[in-house]
Amino acid sequence: MEDTKIKAIRSIKWTALSEIISRSIQPIVTLILARLLTPADFGVVGVAMIAIGLAQIFQDFGLGKTLIQRETEVEKTANIVFLTNLVLSVVIYFIIFFTAPLISKFFHEPKIINVLRVLCLQIILLSFIVVHQALFQRNFQFKQLFFIRLFSSAVPGFVSIPMAIYGYGVWALVLGSLAGSLSNVLLFWKFSRWRPTLSYDFQLAKQLFGFSSWVMLEAFLGWLILWGDSIILGHFLGVKELGVYRVGVTFIMLLFGIFFNSLLPIAYSAFSRLQSNHEELKQSFLKATKLISSTSLPVGAGLAVLSRFISSIIFGHKWYGIEIVISIIGIMFAVAWLVGINPEVYRAIGRPDINSKLLFVNVIYYLPIYIFAAPYGLLVFCIARLTVAVISMSLHLYFVNKILKLRYTYLADCGKEPLVASIIMVGVLYLVKFFMGNTTTSGLIILICIGITTYVTSLWFIKKELIFQFLKLVKEGLG
Repeated sequence: MEDTKIKAIRSIKWTALSEIISRSIQPIVTLILARLLTPADFGVVGVAMIAIGLAQIFQDFGLGKTLIQRETEVEKTANIVFLTNLVLSVVIYFIIFFTAPLISKFFHEPKIINVLRVLCLQIILLSFIVVHQALFQRNFQFKQLFFIRLFSSAVPGFVSIPMAIYGYGVWALVLGSLAGSLSNVLLFWKFSRWRPTLSYDFQLAKQLFGFSSWVMLEAFLGWLILWGDSIILGHFLGVKELGVYRVGVTFIMLLFGIFFNSLLPIAYSAFSRLQSNHEELKQSFLKATKLISSTSLPVGAGLAVLSRFISSIIFGHKWYGIEIVISIIGIMFAVAWLVGINPEVYRAIGRPDINSKLLFVNVIYYLPIYIFAAPYGLLVFCIARLTVAVISMSLHLYFVNKILKLRYTYLADCGKEPLVASIIMVGVLYLVKFFMGNTTTSGLIILICIGITTYVTSLWFIKKELIFQFLKLVKEGLG
């Protein structure tokens, strides 16, 4: 158990670096491209990404997570995962190829046909790295993952930005994305020693599909929740509004991802190894939740306060409406991440069905609310998204309390000090904004620095142990 904890803590260094660097490159590239391209260009590619996201669920069949969780017959399992992915990816690609005109008609945009048929080649490319990535995570080889992500995250920018400058429009995004996927394949195969064989154990595959079917169902329902908003918004408001919405959401996802996505692969791997020790698992979960709440709450509050400045300075006037997305969806992500690590616990203890069932319940009320809200415009739609996120959080609280035997006030205990410090930060920022009026890039940087300083100082006076715990975790991760 101790060896697993040490590996998990030390892995934070590499996963954090991976997320910070790769997810710093992506938003910078996106911001540059947002100045060169139009919201409609991003909307068309956004439709293609919806299809790719759905295809990846069925091509993986939930087996990637199964491979990480597997304790025996790892080599045979890896081979099953690879061959299953490869065959399904080819089948799925041709399904998308022939249904592209129907998808284009649904979103009222003819450009979608050719973009779909080219960009969805990613589906086949990504099938070549599912096993390698899962094995790296399973064995805590996050250092190798760091270098792979560092290089492959830079490739799309080197392709897309020159093409956008020379007027290739939406194809700058398409070919840049494909180049990034291809570089991922080449790097994973260079750094990994694992190679597939033609053997396929059908008996073992049958056992794996029993576990993975729940993971796949969870992934499909997660796709409906992740992309259902874009499908409905794009259908009712068109690809231009979809582009504004998707770029705003992507900006927020990348920002939160810098802080939190590095924790998820480590948490799942560590929780999986601690699944037989209930008390250790519970304490690890509480520490992770406290760390997340200490960061998600101030980030969400800061986005809400500074959204107008971020919109005008970073994106420009042609992205009118994106400040609504940044403000409201920023708060939504802050709320959602308070229970963002809960599904990792469900999967780690061998109960992936729990999150699948929760997602199914969510879809029942998510999609009707989206369909009702979308015709009223972007503001109403974003408020609807925030509302359903709060409802979803309450469901997660009930189930994790039941599974880990926690107190029902555990989330309040973890987040009360960060919440108070965030409220103080918001008050200070509003006061400084009042005297500043309109601001420039340097003014925005000053406001961000003031917000961070206010939050850390407030948290120090309220409960400085939280800061010491965070610094200790960073020190151990760098050890």
